[in-house]
Amino acid sequence: MKIYCEKVGGVSGEIAASCGIQLTAAASGSFVKLVLTLATFVTLNLPVLQVENMQLVILNDYEQMSEFAAKFVRRRILDFNPSKDRYFTLGLPTGSTPLGMYKKLIDYCKNGQLSFQFVKTFNMDEYAGIPKNHPASYHSFMYHNFFRHIDIHPSNVHILDGNAADLNKECEEFEKEIHSAGGIMLFVGGVGSDGHVAFNEPGSSLASRTRVKTLAQETIVANSRFFNNDISQVPTQALTVGVGTLLDAHEILLLISGSLKAHALHNAVENGVSHMWTASAFQLHPKATFVCDEDATLELKVRTVRYFKGLLQSYLRIIEEPIEKNKNSNISPLIIAMCSSLSVFFCLVAVTFFQQATSEENVLDKAMKSGDQDEVKNLLSQLRYVAEQKYLGNAQSNQPTMMASEDGAKAVMKNPESSMLFEGDILLTPAQANAILKDLKQKFKTARRSLRRRR
Repeated sequence: MKIYCEKVGGVSGEIAASCGIQLTAAASGSFVKLVLTLATFVTLNLPVLQVENMQLVILNDYEQMSEFAAKFVRRRILDFNPSKDRYFTLGLPTGSTPLGMYKKLIDYCKNGQLSFQFVKTFNMDEYAGIPKNHPASYHSFMYHNFFRHIDIHPSNVHILDGNAADLNKECEEFEKEIHSAGGIMLFVGGVGSDGHVAFNEPGSSLASRTRVKTLAQETIVANSRFFNNDISQVPTQALTVGVGTLLDAHEILLLISGSLKAHALHNAVENGVSHMWTASAFQLHPKATFVCDEDATLELKVRTVRYFKGLLQSYLRIIEEPIEKNKNSNISPLIIAMCSSLSVFFCLVAVTFFQQATSEENVLDKAMKSGDQDEVKNLLSQLRYVAEQKYLGNAQSNQPTMMASEDGAKAVMKNPESSMLFEGDILLTPAQANAILKDLKQKFKTARRSLRRRR
């Protein structure tokens, strides 16, 4: 996990040139130590935190997975606010996995909750050697299952032509079209049982671009269901975007459903990057999100499932609420304001404590009482997502309002003695933060004693 700190522009005055935060988790004997150190912190130097990481969203079933994916796409388009001078570019897949997502997006469009008027789409792949109007072509698939139901203009739809006179040139032109459109903002893809994405099957170069690809026998057999189960009718070649093309996208959303793809998900998120498991390459991408159902997690480690499920509410908030934008970067801002008696550790832990206290079950309390090291590690994930996704807003009207803005910073500067930390509608005073820290220390001691007794 990487945390980057940047100064908030426009705060004025003499602000420290830089700040650094180190977040570590290490096991010592049977006790997990959480260490948050402050390299440099000046009270008026308010950092913006950006976290880059791969995400895994685990939902109950295919229906929930599809709804999440559709909301994810809708949220990104709405936040981008496309116009005739500024199109949103969306990469799209075919196959059975995204059908549920397409149905939800169609509903949003018909209900007036989303428009594709200023969206340009780029499909991942197409079979070679069959006409566009062939019932099994991806042109036909996209038209019947999506495009004819939404308000997208045909000129904004880009799909590779598998019947082009020069297939290699067709692939080169497709790359140029993506570049001319400003790159892909969000590429949505499905993952096959062998880990393939688009037609990038095992053995594909992780630096590959859009190209002609000879299909593996396993892929031909799997796709025969679209050709009346007649393997002889399935094309042996296809045009596909490359792994490198996908990695160039600003953001990636990958869908995985069903127990048959459990092994692929395991290799994609728990093992190292390998050209034999194409989906694993997206571990290298700073903004990649895997979305799966319960069946697809059958081969994941228990601790992996528990870790990512602990982050689910944070993911759901991301797609349901507008994201506060920073004009110079797509970072969700977090302003931490405190008086000189507090440290970053006090504030982050206090925010997490209050955030969890509002739920039916306090995760932190449960972790401390059980002495479960994995649960204690989950505290790190909570800290991370508080830092990445939450932003400060209004609280009590008689207190200075702290926002991700110059005015908010000035309000804190005018009244440093009573500076308070706002997290949503939660107000935290320095005294409360110190009390919570004391309580946390006691809980860690209790957890340590519990672990020692178990040994």
